[in-house]
Amino acid sequence: MGRPFASIVVSFMVVACAQAEQTVPSASASADTSPVAAPACSNSTFTCAPAAAGGTPMPTPTPVAGVLNPHFGIIYSGTHRDVGTGTPPLVRREGEASTALGELAPSVPYRNAFYGTVSPDGHRAVYFAQPPNEPWGLYLLDGARPNEQRRLATIPGEIPYGRPVWAADGGGVAFVSDQPDQTYQNAHPNYSAIRLLDLATLNVTELARATDRSQYALVGWDRATSTLAAVNSPDPFAPGPRPAATYVVFSPTGRRTTPMDDLAYDQAAPNGRDVIGIRCSAGSGCSLWTWTLGDFEGRVEHKIGAGLSLGLAGFRPGSRDIGLTVSELTGPPASRVALWSPEAGLRIVYRLGDGLPGAVLFRADGSALIVALQPNEAVVVDLRTGVVSPLPQPTPSVPNDFRVLSGSIALD
Repeated sequence: MGRPFASIVVSFMVVACAQAEQTVPSASASADTSPVAAPACSNSTFTCAPAAAGGTPMPTPTPVAGVLNPHFGIIYSGTHRDVGTGTPPLVRREGEASTALGELAPSVPYRNAFYGTVSPDGHRAVYFAQPPNEPWGLYLLDGARPNEQRRLATIPGEIPYGRPVWAADGGGVAFVSDQPDQTYQNAHPNYSAIRLLDLATLNVTELARATDRSQYALVGWDRATSTLAAVNSPDPFAPGPRPAATYVVFSPTGRRTTPMDDLAYDQAAPNGRDVIGIRCSAGSGCSLWTWTLGDFEGRVEHKIGAGLSLGLAGFRPGSRDIGLTVSELTGPPASRVALWSPEAGLRIVYRLGDGLPGAVLFRADGSALIVALQPNEAVVVDLRTGVVSPLPQPTPSVPNDFRVLSGSIALD
C-alpha cells in the first residue's frame, strides 16, 4: 500500500529477462513436481474453500517428516472487520494451526497487517502498530517471549512510512516518519524524516528531514561505519518535468546523492553492506544489480537473460543467495521460486504452475523457503534437500478470514 507501508514479503514485477536454469535436486515430495492448479488446491489432502463460521474445520494437511521446524515461528497478519477492531497479528509455531504463541499490537486503521522486519539474527522483529485510540508506535517482538510486546517509541502526530530497518549489528533501528498533508489525501508529506533508535537507551535522533514534499524510503543502515542509505522520491504534484528518484548516502563524509536510473526493489542484506536491485525495461527485460550500501556509483549489473519477469523475495540469511520469483512472459505463465548468487547463478527450487505466489519468505535461519500459494495454502521448501511439506494453516473463524504469512522468527 502506498501509505504508509511497504511489504516485507515478496514483491513482483512484470517485465522480461532469461537464462539457462539449474534445478535443485529434490526427493519424492520435491518442489519440481508440485504444480498449483487454479482455482483448486494442488494438495489433494485438503481444500482451499473458505470454512463457514461454526462449520466443519478444513482438513489439516499432513506435514512431511523432518521439514517443518518447531524452533521457528510464523508471523501472520491480523484480520480486518468492516465493523469492530478485527484481530491482531499472531505468532504461531511452524506447523501449528490451532494455538498461537503470541499476539502482536493491532493496527486497526490499517487492517491489522504486520508492518515489520525481522532482525539480522532472526530472533527479534520490530514493527509499526496503531492500537485503537493511540498514536502510531514502534514495537519489539522477541522470539523468546512472543506474547510480550514492547513499545520502543511513540510516533505522535505522524505516520510511519515503509518498513523499519535494523542496523546490521542489531543494536538499532532506523525508520521514516511523515507529517501527512491532508490536502493531497496523504499522497506526499509536509515533511519526511529519517529517525534512528538506539535499542540500548531508546534514544531517538533525527538524521535528516525533507521539507520539499519529497519522500524518503530506507535501504539499509550499517552502524559500524555510520552509513545509512535511502531513496528519495520527488513530489509527484510539483509542476514541470518530474526529477528522478535519488539514492542518498549519509556517512561521516557527508550527504551524497545519485540518480536511481529506474532501479527498483532495492534491498539491503542482513549484513548491512550488500544491496540488490532490479531494473526492467520493455523489450530487453530485467537484470539484477548489486552494490555496497555506501557506493551506489559502483553498482554491477548481472544479466540473467531475456524473456523472464522477476520478483525479489530478499536475501537468504547466512548466505549470499537471493530469493527470486521467475516467470516467462511468452506463452502460459510458469512461475518458479529460485535462488541466485554471483557464484552459483540461477537455481529453481520450487515450481508453482500458473500464477504468482501470495508470499515468499525465508525461514529466519535461511534453511527453508516458505511459500504462500492460495488463501489458506502454503508449503515449506527445505533448501538442503529440496523436499517440500505442506504448512498447516489456521482454520478461518469466519468466511474468507485468511491470514497472510508475513515473517519467520526464531523462537529459541
